[in-house]
Amino acid sequence: MNTIKKWRTRLSLVLLTCLWTFAMYSDKKNEPVYSNTIMKRHLIVISIDALSSNDFEQIAKLSNFKKLIDNGSIVREVTGVYPSLTYPSHTTIVTGVYPYKHGIINNKLKQIGVKEQDWYWYSKDVKVPTLYGAAKNKNMEVAALGWPVTAGADIKYNIPEIWSNEAQEDQFDLFRKYGTAPLVNMMKEKYGKSVIGRKQPELDNFIADSAAFIIKQKRPGLMLIHLSELDSKKHAYGIHNEKVLEAFKRQNERLGKIINAVKKAGIESSTTFVITGDHGFSNINNKINVNSELRRQGLIKVDNNSNVLDWKAYVNACDGSAYVYIKDKDDVETKKKVTTILNDLLMSNYSGVERVFNNSDICKLGADRNAEFMLEAKEGYYFSNDWQGDNLIEVSKASGTHGYLPTKAALQTMFIASGSGVKKGINLRSMNMVDEAPTLAKLLGVELNDVDGYALNQILK
Repeated sequence: MNTIKKWRTRLSLVLLTCLWTFAMYSDKKNEPVYSNTIMKRHLIVISIDALSSNDFEQIAKLSNFKKLIDNGSIVREVTGVYPSLTYPSHTTIVTGVYPYKHGIINNKLKQIGVKEQDWYWYSKDVKVPTLYGAAKNKNMEVAALGWPVTAGADIKYNIPEIWSNEAQEDQFDLFRKYGTAPLVNMMKEKYGKSVIGRKQPELDNFIADSAAFIIKQKRPGLMLIHLSELDSKKHAYGIHNEKVLEAFKRQNERLGKIINAVKKAGIESSTTFVITGDHGFSNINNKINVNSELRRQGLIKVDNNSNVLDWKAYVNACDGSAYVYIKDKDDVETKKKVTTILNDLLMSNYSGVERVFNNSDICKLGADRNAEFMLEAKEGYYFSNDWQGDNLIEVSKASGTHGYLPTKAALQTMFIASGSGVKKGINLRSMNMVDEAPTLAKLLGVELNDVDGYALNQILK
């Protein structure tokens, strides 16, 4: 019976894919009718993960980036959110509010005693309205490719960023389950045969090729594209490396594919391109294991195999920063003990801890208000969740990371807008990441209320 049911499911999926494929190629018949006096708008937002403000001179030399820069407006310094991580940042880009409001306060969930934590993959965890939701409410077709926190989202053409911590689970099975299954099947057949998990540059090639195909076939009103190869290379090799330079060149080629797809679709005059990043980067070579210290102080209890049995205080790392949670907020004794431990770390010349924020500070910074403290690492240091080791500090392989205060120069990103509705030649020095969503909403002609930022009217026609 199970075999019959399995084959029925597969057959249904094949038939659905065939029907959906026919619809993809028959887009002109099914296009909505627009008034002759109103031009259909197209907004393509391309997030280059780990694109730092310091990278501007690098991308300004590359042909396709240069084309958008020369014909549009730029903001050289974008101050992001705290912690300066991919998932909180991308959710802010499409909501215009700080992490404590939208709910994505870290890349990873707080799963006590779990080595490989799950990430905030699912759109259901976003607590506020989104740009893609506002576009859908205006009957616009939306596409999202590799965009964080969109698994299960109500998006017509959706290939979300999601993977499994279990090696045996296939990447494309997850794309199908939490995205648009027929689209995933078609794109895998056309462009995804070399994709293995999150391996780069294959994954970004797949995302860019799929984006170009959808633009030419369906011309969505809003397209969100997340390209993450640069981030993976900076994590692996640090900021300055030949592998990083090669990744920049490949991102330029992918951008060229997307620009050419817009031309072939005949929508160049009504399309706005936005290039942005989520955070900058800093080089590292030392790891801080605060949970190991909490375990030694009796605040984390483990069994003989180092499995966590119970906890009174726990650190959930954000790479360059870390949340410190207290299980029972009324536990005055634990709070006092943790305060002493953290102050000792702060006063030490060898702990790698640069700052300790209390809950009042955290609220002002827009991070998770449920955390009792937040730690900021010194340059060259980052935090882990490790509770099993004996050393507070471990020397690690020279590499790179982020998660630090977004006000630090190395952690800032940039914003480039070009095309329909954007003035040419405006060069602004700075903005906040919360300003991006209201600016994008205005370009798209949709309402996004109760945001923390402001639209950049200076760059808009």
